[in-house]
Amino acid sequence: MRYFAFISYNGLNYSGFQRQTKYKTIQGTIENTLKKIFKTQINIVISSRTDSGVHSLCNCFHFDLPYNINCQRIKECLNKILPLDIVILRIQEVEQDAHSRFYSKKRRYRYIITNKKNPFEVGYFYDKFELLNVGKMDIAAKYLIGTTKFRTFSKVNKNEKHDYECIIYDSFCIKENNNIIFEIEGNRFTHSLVRCLAFNLIQIGSGISTIEEFINRLKSNNEKLKKGIAPANGLILVKIEYDKSIFVD
Repeated sequence: MRYFAFISYNGLNYSGFQRQTKYKTIQGTIENTLKKIFKTQINIVISSRTDSGVHSLCNCFHFDLPYNINCQRIKECLNKILPLDIVILRIQEVEQDAHSRFYSKKRRYRYIITNKKNPFEVGYFYDKFELLNVGKMDIAAKYLIGTTKFRTFSKVNKNEKHDYECIIYDSFCIKENNNIIFEIEGNRFTHSLVRCLAFNLIQIGSGISTIEEFINRLKSNNEKLKKGIAPANGLILVKIEYDKSIFVD
């Protein structure tokens, strides 16, 4: 039997999601908890492997068992054992061939920049203590909507075959109180894409770069023109969507 588990976590105290031998990760913590409950090693497969310090309101992983379980009961058991900064939102049985990564239809990310110091929000925003031109940032963000090859704004692995093409359904920047929010939704995202885009939008807002320069880099599809990457702590994976037909009632 295959199960999808939807999860929320604060990534501040973890070295990313993916299991590592020497460091504490979200995956390692969950798999250790599953082992305590089921008395056997259970490997999980995550939809989106977030980096160190990145948070998630709703990520998803799948795991397999040779028998049926009471999803609500297992969710409650996991949440009792897991640390407070990791929460299982729900567990649901899916079709046996459903894959948490490859079957996702949409992913939405949010990057938050603040211009006001707040000791109670350390680690949740990128602290950029200057006024940014949100209007220009929003104009640039909307140029991302559509089908684009994002080689210029991705971490490129020379040994990996990748076309870097993503379909972006929504992209915008808005100001809410002391925060500037860059939000983007697409069918998939390449490695570090959202943080690279956030860095470039911040440069536009700061007046360091122009919208025209941003568009030219976008069209070039040339990783040598990549300018930088925004800090991880401002990034949040907001949600992941799947076709309802894969879920078993």
